[in-house]
Amino acid sequence: MRYEKGYVVDDNMRVMKCPKCENEVFSTNASHCKLCGTQLYNKCEGTPEYDGFGNVVDHEYHNNPGNARYCETCGEPTYFFKQGFLKPWEDEKAELEQKAEMDMLEYHTLDGEEETPKFENDVFDEDLPF
Repeated sequence: MRYEKGYVVDDNMRVMKCPKCENEVFSTNASHCKLCGTQLYNKCEGTPEYDGFGNVVDHEYHNNPGNARYCETCGEPTYFFKQGFLKPWEDEKAELEQKAEMDMLEYHTLDGEEETPKFENDVFDEDLPF
């Protein structure tokens, strides 16, 4: 299954359009939208780095694709998911399955007795002998 919903990113993993306000104009080094302040990279929450005493001294953040809900490197939730820009994968899966069922066949009743599949682009010619 392909989870297509997400945001288009460039070669540096920065979105092409702000997921919040849809601004498409950013300066070369922008990491946040200049209109609404939204982060333009789908970073994870980060992997904590500890000192020798068990204290967190830094975090390593990873950039992720525009449809990632969890980091491909460390498994932590991503910014776009935490902000609600991306639905939980279970919700999108259910939508995709429902759409596939509806796209596959459309049924109609003939003479009120039997149901036969009708494809959207089918042409029915009553003069054909078969």
